[in-house]
Amino acid sequence: MIEKISVIIPVYNTKKYVKACVDSILEQKEFVHEIILINDGSTDGSGEYLEEIYSKNPLIKIHHTKNQRQGPARNFGTQISTGEFIYYFDSDDILKPGLFKRFNEILTEHQDLEIFAFSAIPLIDEDYNLSEVEKKRINSTTVYSRKTNAVCNTGEDAFNLLYKIKSFSPLPYLYIFKKSIVVENNIQYRSIRFEDEEFAFQLFLHAKKTIIKDEFYCDRRIREGSTMELDRCFADIFGYIQTNETLEKLKNLSWLKEETWQNIDKKIINLAKAMIIMKTASNLRLSADEKSTYKNALNPLKKKNSELAKFYYTYPAEYKLRMLKKKFLG
Repeated sequence: MIEKISVIIPVYNTKKYVKACVDSILEQKEFVHEIILINDGSTDGSGEYLEEIYSKNPLIKIHHTKNQRQGPARNFGTQISTGEFIYYFDSDDILKPGLFKRFNEILTEHQDLEIFAFSAIPLIDEDYNLSEVEKKRINSTTVYSRKTNAVCNTGEDAFNLLYKIKSFSPLPYLYIFKKSIVVENNIQYRSIRFEDEEFAFQLFLHAKKTIIKDEFYCDRRIREGSTMELDRCFADIFGYIQTNETLEKLKNLSWLKEETWQNIDKKIINLAKAMIIMKTASNLRLSADEKSTYKNALNPLKKKNSELAKFYYTYPAEYKLRMLKKKFLG
């Protein structure tokens, strides 16, 4: 039971890394149906480089689009894909040996499998200038680890299990999923910041059998200039606002368990806190319209959640005090 996976890789200005990325997948090509590379309007020669080294490889399909962000690029890749399962990968990361073989072993045993979730480890880029303290912190992170092994009858059960142990991650390179989930439920990425959040919630809550393995199959590159390392702006806050709107709609799904409903509510509050932290720590200056959007998103949540209301007022003051202490006391 092989050749079912379509690997979809958006490429934007990663000429330095993309060959190592794609080659790490080609090393497992006997288990791959196709590799779809989408040059998302790169300006560093990535598109030409892909044509130069991979245009004659029958397993690889190269497409060039205008820059739309990686979410719409993944949508396009999914639309043209012909595999039964989808795996989204980032063009600066490296796949470890054995992922697709392991997936096929599990699929052979569980032919009704819809999501396979696994773990990754951070890989600090050699050119990324970080202090030893910061490197130690990144290397010790568990955000890419699933922390458990489980067979769940539904994606909802998997979500609740992972959320309980603080190990649910929206990062798409941490799961392979059945294409029919997104097709039948019209699940797509939106062109917003942090687009992975709302996509993953929709995917898991509409999926059936999900298998979780705390096995490490991806080196997640931490580098300067990556999406997660960009300076923050209102678009980041707005991404969280739109994600919360999607989560509120998901709460109306008829089959949700009470635990799921409660966990979604917790996530909404956590994203609201993240907005407050981001606005404060990044010292964002919002326009009048942006301020209105920000307040209108938080006000209903503050009314329902006293902890959030308190956080809204106390965090900025506490942060300012910490910065003053750091400035004058070191």
